[in-house]
Amino acid sequence: MVGRERGGQNMGMFRWPGLLLGVALIGALASLQPWLAQWDALLTAPEIDPDGALGWVLRVVAVVTSPVVLYSVWVVLAAVFARSGLRTLAATLLLGTVLAASAHQVIRALVQRPRPPSLFADTITYVDFSFPSGHMTGVAASAGLLGVTAGVLRLSRRWRWAAAGGIAVVAANRWAINAHWISDLVTGTVLGFTAAALAVVLAGPRRLPAQARGTALVYHPGRLPGWLASRVAPGALLLPTTAHETGRAQARAALAARVSRILVAGGDGTLRQVAGVVADTQTPVGILPLGSGNVLAASLGIPPDLAEASRLGLDGEAGRIDVLTVSLDGREETCLTMAGVGADAAVLRDTSEPLKWVAGPVAYLLSGLGHLRPRPLETSVGRVCQVLIGNVAGLSPGLTFFPGADPHDGEIEILTAAPRTAAEVMGCIGAVLRGRGHHHTITVSRARSHRVEFAVPALCHVDGDVAGEVSRLSVSADRCLLVVSRAASAG
Repeated sequence: MVGRERGGQNMGMFRWPGLLLGVALIGALASLQPWLAQWDALLTAPEIDPDGALGWVLRVVAVVTSPVVLYSVWVVLAAVFARSGLRTLAATLLLGTVLAASAHQVIRALVQRPRPPSLFADTITYVDFSFPSGHMTGVAASAGLLGVTAGVLRLSRRWRWAAAGGIAVVAANRWAINAHWISDLVTGTVLGFTAAALAVVLAGPRRLPAQARGTALVYHPGRLPGWLASRVAPGALLLPTTAHETGRAQARAALAARVSRILVAGGDGTLRQVAGVVADTQTPVGILPLGSGNVLAASLGIPPDLAEASRLGLDGEAGRIDVLTVSLDGREETCLTMAGVGADAAVLRDTSEPLKWVAGPVAYLLSGLGHLRPRPLETSVGRVCQVLIGNVAGLSPGLTFFPGADPHDGEIEILTAAPRTAAEVMGCIGAVLRGRGHHHTITVSRARSHRVEFAVPALCHVDGDVAGEVSRLSVSADRCLLVVSRAASAG
């Protein structure tokens, strides 16, 4: 398990005093600008032939290190980290980029300081006003954001030297081509670091764990790249899933290695495969929610950020939850959240993965608009359009089917819906959105097990995975799983 670090969760490299100092310096340099002019004049660069070899090198460096290029890189990295579950880091990078770019433009428009005379005036980076330097703002913000990224991912300190070197190169370049006064460069540097500091204060990125020896990490490579998996759980037994082995074999390998706990990085589908093997053992499971739905994680209050979830999974306390055994025409499946036959299975089948990633739970509502016409099924419990078995309340706080569901009580929730018109289907959807789950066409009950038969095979799903058509469905809450879902008690 991870040893608790003093102040280790919240990034401590930037604090309010440093942020306030940066703002004060920016204001002071702006207000003292006329006074600084005489010092700027003493520190002008020697003339360099813009068409010579050194001149062209300086031009290339100016273009490569332009704010547009640097900010574009950070926007792309923010998207990559967000896709990998490092949400607070992604938010920090995006905020830092926006704050640096916008603050630079505002201050430049307010001060409107002309640039110094330069032989490189024809370069594409020599435009607009001089104060503060956009290049220095961009590279300083980049250095700050690189430091944050290195801190979150626990990268080598070499990255800090790389950041310092980048600042030195850009400063020398802007001075050599006489694109700025010295005070422009200093102010741009302070502004960039201040923007990065403010982004850290607002987003609050968390560091990944320092070590995870004695644990196993079962992860979906499509959700968590291998290079990041080793950072998420340093020293852990890494067990990636494959197209043919989606979690069960990896769970057996983890149990055979006698690890103290198992982290599962993926969606509800990967998690239920692992649960099918680990249920009824004394090995706790930590959830790193990286799927498109993450229904169980949301129901248990697991934080969506990868760094926070990994710390909780390694250091938190475990509690038992119910594991449902679902029999589909005699074929047994493990279920942790919901299993259903009818309309919801058709909606799941028709909801594309890209839409789920973009819209989240709303994607199911959008797909549901194509299923407003009731399609009744003849079943052993009557003529219904939907049979839904639940272990949790719903798909998310905004999509509630079973308001009173408790995944710890040893019982299942049973919902049948029998709308006869499109208006009644809309009424059912409205009840779900209001968090009530009650409508005159909806019946909800509770039991330890339930069985239903269908006159004609109907489409079924288990934990959001479409499982084909079935004629008989039986569900029972007869197993349990240790899941880490709460922070360890102090002391």
